Amino acid sequence: MARPFLLVATVVVVAVVVAETLLQVSGLTPTRGGVFTVSAETFERIPGIFEPGRDIQVRDHPELRYAATIDSLGFRGPDFARTPADHELRVFVVGDGFVFGSFVEDDRTLPSRLEAGLAERCSGPVTVVNAGLPGSTIRDQIRLVERGLELDPDLVLVVFSEDDVRDMVGPSMWQDLTRNREAKSAPPLGLVYPMIRNSALWNLGLRLRSALVSRRIDDALADADPDAGMAPEDPPPEMPEARAAYREVLTSLRNRLAEAGVPLVFAIYPSHLTVYGHWAWDQHRWIESVAAELEIPTISLLTPLQANGRPEGELYLLPHDGVASAAGYAVAADFLAGALVGRELLAGGCE
Repeated sequence: MARPFLLVATVVVVAVVVAETLLQVSGLTPTRGGVFTVSAETFERIPGIFEPGRDIQVRDHPELRYAATIDSLGFRGPDFARTPADHELRVFVVGDGFVFGSFVEDDRTLPSRLEAGLAERCSGPVTVVNAGLPGSTIRDQIRLVERGLELDPDLVLVVFSEDDVRDMVGPSMWQDLTRNREAKSAPPLGLVYPMIRNSALWNLGLRLRSALVSRRIDDALADADPDAGMAPEDPPPEMPEARAAYREVLTSLRNRLAEAGVPLVFAIYPSHLTVYGHWAWDQHRWIESVAAELEIPTISLLTPLQANGRPEGELYLLPHDGVASAAGYAVAADFLAGALVGRELLAGGCE
């Protein structure tokens, strides 16, 4: 009995080694340098969601490699004090990859650019916390805000991107992260996770899982409106349930921050498909109307991005990815800083 078992085990090991080697040589899947979320133990002691204290060379996309710093509190960017200094203006920014700054350097993300813009307009110290979580939507972001309230922010800024409603159709990222923390903090996965998380095979599995989830969302949307095409130039399904769910969670977030005495501002970061008129529908107008009904101060970035006049391949990372480029963030952050100050949405000391 022992020999057949050893033979099978040997074949499996050899197959794994060969597959890992081929993936590494081909460069199709990154082998290390990813941004990892926290363990269960770390989650209890810091407000951020990422493994703290790391300087990473991220290679998720071969054409869009970049460096990312995760601070001691689990957020992207340089370290800042857990407790604000006297007269410090602190803005807590949540959103998806448009906030995190996927594929751009630390000092070129939207929160980093916004911090620089506010520092020019405000007399005291300014800290803008980057609480972006790629792939997240409002139901995940409300959890990040709850955890971030311990940092005593003067303002919470929620940045909406047009995938946020679509992502309400799929599984809850926050629930997935909870399960992942538990799994990688306990046997058997907890014993091998530190060794396999940088392997090409592990990262390939994560990519395949993400693609499967995205496909299921597309199928669900197609089922919701069989006559609606899924191509970008076609009107999408109405997604009434997803929109209703988004509105409900945004209402909850507004109410929670009102109870805490923390102002909420809503910013809308349109996709390149909207900025350059490739879509015949208007998700942007819908979310503007929702925010207005909820009486949430809202800043649309559509006008400054359109007025900038640059081609879409300069303001967005096309053709490789649809998130904004460093140039796009610079335009958006300058407008945001001016709007926050000009509309007196911040505490005193800014003009």
